[in-house]
Amino acid sequence: MKKCILMILALLVLVFSSFLFVSAQQEVTEEDERFEEKIYSEATIDDDFVGDSVLVVMDKKVGGINKVHEESFFGDFPKEYIKDLTELTVDIKDALIDVKNWRQVLQIKLLENSKENVLNVIRRLERIEGIVYAGPDYFLYPDATYPDDPGYGNQWALTKINAPAAWDFTTGSTYIKVGIIDTGIAYHEDLDANVIAGWSFDGSSERTDDDGHGTVVAGIVGAVGNNNTGITGVNWNVKLVPLKFATGATPYNSANGGTSSQAANAINYAKNSGIPIVNLSWTVANDPALLSVINGYFGLLVCSVGNDGQNIDLVKRYPASWRTPYNNILTVGAADRRDTPASYSAYSSTTVDIFAPGGECVPSSTLGVLTTDNLGGYSPKCGTSIAAPHVAGVVALMMSHSGYMDAFSIKNIISRKVTPVTALNSSCVAKGLLNAYEAVKFTVQSFIPCRYGCMTSEQTCAANCSNACNQEAINMGCNPSIPWCWEWFNNCVSECEQNCTNTYGTSCYQGCSY
Repeated sequence: MKKCILMILALLVLVFSSFLFVSAQQEVTEEDERFEEKIYSEATIDDDFVGDSVLVVMDKKVGGINKVHEESFFGDFPKEYIKDLTELTVDIKDALIDVKNWRQVLQIKLLENSKENVLNVIRRLERIEGIVYAGPDYFLYPDATYPDDPGYGNQWALTKINAPAAWDFTTGSTYIKVGIIDTGIAYHEDLDANVIAGWSFDGSSERTDDDGHGTVVAGIVGAVGNNNTGITGVNWNVKLVPLKFATGATPYNSANGGTSSQAANAINYAKNSGIPIVNLSWTVANDPALLSVINGYFGLLVCSVGNDGQNIDLVKRYPASWRTPYNNILTVGAADRRDTPASYSAYSSTTVDIFAPGGECVPSSTLGVLTTDNLGGYSPKCGTSIAAPHVAGVVALMMSHSGYMDAFSIKNIISRKVTPVTALNSSCVAKGLLNAYEAVKFTVQSFIPCRYGCMTSEQTCAANCSNACNQEAINMGCNPSIPWCWEWFNNCVSECEQNCTNTYGTSCYQGCSY
């Protein structure tokens, strides 16, 4: 009897456990089938956006890497009017993609050029399940404030960031690329040797710059050094990649600017081209579509914080106020020649990472920061747009020693190895001014020299080739008495060693300066 009761109890436990398991499975299935919470656009007719373009963020269950959607999903938009702004054109390892936060972002071009039509289309798209967000293609504008004085001054900013001492370690590397996502880079005698082919996303040439903003930024990052001409950049040697998204007057605003979709294309181009650093000296509306594209970029984005003198914890500025899965946005405020916050610079003790020289916006060649201009000459400039490329330049110097570095390590070093300045305590996380020497010195002392690391990895890889091929031969049933096995074994080892050279030799060395 006792045995029978125990058997009945065991059976009940089994049935109850099965019920719980099925219920849990159903709960998980129901959770998996739910769409993400929608983000509704707050755009109004008074906002500044393109009249013939809408940006869409797809739900993670509906979108996918390089996924092509049926026309019927969106309604009556032909496939040729739908562009994937997050398209991957190169083979990127799955481990590098943050699947949880990755979203497919699409641009839909409209036949009618009307802001009213854009808002109507957004409302239609918002009703479709599987679309997380639909919003305008906002115009973006550079953050520069230029002085009227065209006179020349000296490069006091490089002394402020202690660049000459950093150059004792490295003056840069032609293997390090910095993307200048801006108004283009004009032909200039002091830039051309460091500029390589990029792309223009506004239909013009990336080597034209009607506005001049991109040429100004490029000169700070990498005007050619030690060439007995003009000025020098933070890097004497570097590869500047012009990614032009902003140009002349727009249909809805007479100021110079670009659009969210153009900026998104530029960032995606940088990702697919393996550009590890991009400089963003501009601001934009809080645009979830552009943020989704930025979330898919693995490199470092160096961003200016804006020129309105506001605390960006209270008055948000984007991209600077965004946070990303890779924590790879480095925000930069502007200091004047006295190492105090420039009167125009936005600030925050919790959101702005660091300050760097931005100059003063008065008609004086000694108070602005001297850099290249789009007329082939040199002019003093000011703004947080000027501060950001100083930081991008120092990051390039750091990478010229150690090759690719992750964004977390870079931000840690840049923010900790500063020149402490009491006046900046409440203006940025670092509580100080960019210090190129300290950042580069710490990198040199703490990271394995790049080429030594490549060489060691190549040697370790090659040393394992013989054992790997021997094991494979055994698995194939080979033994020393079979003549063709020896030939196969030798070919296997040679091919393996060549793969080691390709992986850790040639391609690895290309990211090193020594």
